[in-house]
Amino acid sequence: MDDYTYVDSHTALNAAWSEWEGEDVLGIDTECENNLHYFGTFISIIQVSSKDRNWVVDVLKLQQIDPLLSMLEDLRIVKIFHDASFDLMVLYHQFRCRPQNIFDTQIAAQFLGKKELGLGALLADYFGAKKESHFQMIDWTLRPLSKDMLSYAVGDTKYLIGLRGILSGELKEKMRMHWVEEEFRAIEEKGLVYEEKSFMEFPGNALFTDRQRSVLKELFELRKKMAESANKPAYYIISTKRLGELVKSPPRSVEEWMNAGGVHPIVRKNARLFHDVVGEALKCEIKRPIVHKVHYSPAQAEHLKKLSEMREKAAAESGIPKHLLLSKEQMQSIALSGHLGCLRNWQKELFSGEYKD
Repeated sequence: MDDYTYVDSHTALNAAWSEWEGEDVLGIDTECENNLHYFGTFISIIQVSSKDRNWVVDVLKLQQIDPLLSMLEDLRIVKIFHDASFDLMVLYHQFRCRPQNIFDTQIAAQFLGKKELGLGALLADYFGAKKESHFQMIDWTLRPLSKDMLSYAVGDTKYLIGLRGILSGELKEKMRMHWVEEEFRAIEEKGLVYEEKSFMEFPGNALFTDRQRSVLKELFELRKKMAESANKPAYYIISTKRLGELVKSPPRSVEEWMNAGGVHPIVRKNARLFHDVVGEALKCEIKRPIVHKVHYSPAQAEHLKKLSEMREKAAAESGIPKHLLLSKEQMQSIALSGHLGCLRNWQKELFSGEYKD
């Protein structure tokens, strides 16, 4: 017998919403298409679990999911995610939805000093549950979704309420609950802009000449247009490795583009366009942005050294990775400005005994 309700009609969605409204805590997860099988990033299903019920909402079919979005933004209900950052970005990108009152079990595990932070590891540790990894790369746009796929999807949320309870208890024992709560609120308030990587983040960009970088820019953007036209991921049009080869040694004629190997047929079909784009790009140069090195005064350098030593000591004592306790950017800001304005309240509390603003 299935342990979930499959929601693929607006009537069923409204019925589910009427139940969610009576809950004070819900587990949430999404399964997305993220430029793996098709072009673009979008949500396929959203899983919701209460203490005793599970739902799978077919977002791809429904398209309009206002009741679910209202629930996610309802301050009265705690929404539990694991590694919420991507889910929150996609929800905002696709629906302009900003979930409120979240609890992120990955952040909770980080602040407990856990070494294995994946949901599968936590579920195995606390519940003896096995998470099937091969479903992570599966095509969630397929319909109908198999029972195995749906069971896997529900498995990501049905333990979240119990997991939150356990992690909260451990955090309270270590007096760190208010630390993670401050982190959760920061996640809710930060910008949720979903941005795909640009050509400047292409592997090996630093090794290209300025003229090659100009070619890269044009081919990178044209590849994206072709991917959207064919409804295929960009790597399916031209792989990363092949694109790097074409940047360094582009075909010299339309005929060579028409016979180019290792590319999608849409490239050869648009050989003239690719040839002309490269020809124009070779007339230009794109330099890498100059990274200005920070210069510290002797006093500031000594300040930075002290901060680094404090961070190392706190990490050893707490078991929390040092970059979570103080980021490099925060240490730099403190060393240069001489005050702690960039820190969270819990960070000021943690270092107050050793550091005087």
